Amino acid sequence: MRNWTFDYKRGALVTTKACGGQYYDLGGDNSPSFCPLSVLETDSDVIWAEDWIATCYQIQHGGLVRLALSAE
Repeated sequence: MRNWTFDYKRGALVTTKACGGQYYDLGGDNSPSFCPLSVLETDSDVIWAEDWIATCYQIQHGGLVRLALSAE
């Protein structure tokens, strides 16, 4: 079973841990990010981002997309 909960003031922390679940503090230092494209510093970051966008498109639309970045 899978349950996703957006919590307020860690109200679900104890219940989640008691059931053997994973709890992420979204405001914490080592938490998941909702903005994976916010910091693209290297060429490999950009390549990863292109792949991530293409994968998201494929999941949503069932097709492939080819991204072309131009330096105009």
